[in-house]
Amino acid sequence: MTQSIGADAPGGPSRGSFLDEVKDAVTPRATLLVVGVVVLHLLFIASYVGALHDPRPKDVPFGVVAPQAVARQTVARLEKLPGDPLDPRAVADAATAREQILDRKIDGALVVGPAGGDTLLVATGGGKVLAATLVTLTTALEKSQTRTLRTVDVVPADKEDANGLSSFYLTVGWCVGGYLCASIMVISSGAGRSTPRRAVIRLLAMAVVGIVGGLGGALIVGPVLDALPGSVAASRPTGGSAR
Repeated sequence: MTQSIGADAPGGPSRGSFLDEVKDAVTPRATLLVVGVVVLHLLFIASYVGALHDPRPKDVPFGVVAPQAVARQTVARLEKLPGDPLDPRAVADAATAREQILDRKIDGALVVGPAGGDTLLVATGGGKVLAATLVTLTTALEKSQTRTLRTVDVVPADKEDANGLSSFYLTVGWCVGGYLCASIMVISSGAGRSTPRRAVIRLLAMAVVGIVGGLGGALIVGPVLDALPGSVAASRPTGGSAR
């Protein structure tokens, strides 16, 4: 009598359940890595789309240059704008306003003229969206007061970075790389208990990642693409600290 070779016959191929095949095809460590990456990219989507799909200014530092009485009235009017888009404060003169814009103490300033003509100081180099928002807000306010407005770009965006986005995407790239490297380093170690020695080794590894990533990013946006002005030495520490 012959014995057929089947799934349960000695020496025959073993057949497990579909769940067993899934576990064999996708290891627990791979599952953790995939779940970690999925969670990270969903968090990035939620944070960036949530912040940028409908940007609205909130308490933007804004200077007002005018005689004392007029400055108080203008500041009070700006403080009453719906949604509190501006954080206005009186500034001594136009030169001080320019200096504060360069130092990023304020993001724009309104210089009130004596004959109904005012000047708005902005800095597209600090962000074209923010500058355009200040122009829109101030223009609407000036029209309601039947005054004219002239816009002066104190710090224009670099000609190679017309939209002022290179620094933003450079920083995003640094942050994403740091998050992914740190997460993968932790997840790939499994559920094993961490020790002080392992923690020091991981910190040293992340320091190397920060140095290499910071230098690489600075080289790409600087000498390679010429997208941002300034030296590589000035940009590289920023990339390392972003991690």
